[in-house]
Amino acid sequence: MFLLFCFGVIIKFINMKIKVKYVNDGKLYVYESFEKIINYDNVILIRCSNNQLSSLPELPKSLQKMYCVNNKLTSLPKLPELLQELYCGCNQLTLLPNLPNSLKILSCSYNRLTSLPKLPNNLIELNCSFNLLSELPILPNSLEYLICNDNFLTKILMFPICCKNIECNYNQLMLLPELPNSLILLFRKNNQLLNKINYKYLNTF
Repeated sequence: MFLLFCFGVIIKFINMKIKVKYVNDGKLYVYESFEKIINYDNVILIRCSNNQLSSLPELPKSLQKMYCVNNKLTSLPKLPELLQELYCGCNQLTLLPNLPNSLKILSCSYNRLTSLPKLPNNLIELNCSFNLLSELPILPNSLEYLICNDNFLTKILMFPICCKNIECNYNQLMLLPELPNSLILLFRKNNQLLNKINYKYLNTF
């Protein structure tokens, strides 16, 4: 980023940087725009965070990891079927597209989401904090890390049997479902919880 002083006004310019990795190539390549990316169909990783992007082009079918944090995105394109990790926090998203079954990590915090789509059966980590969610979809049993702080959740129907870490601070929860035996950490401050929690073998905050 650089600044230009013009007629008494400071104009801010962003030097766009888009970093990509290709199939069978561990090197990170840097481009100034999506249009300049070569061999786009062989890209497996895209990092386009902090670029003030308002939209994204069609994503390559080969894509496995997508980082588009801290932009001005109001929507996302269709997600590739091979996508494993999606980091789209700090945008202006109100909806997410359908999530592919391959997805293992979804980080969509600090948006304007009022609901989440159906979660993939293989999802391991979900961070949907700082949104406008009043409920969560059915959580897959594969989920190990659930972070849903600072929403408007009034209930959670069931925790996954594999869950190790649950953070649900600053919601409107009155009851929590049965805690899984796998649980190690539970963060549940600033709710309206009525049920007692078995603290044995559990770290709670």
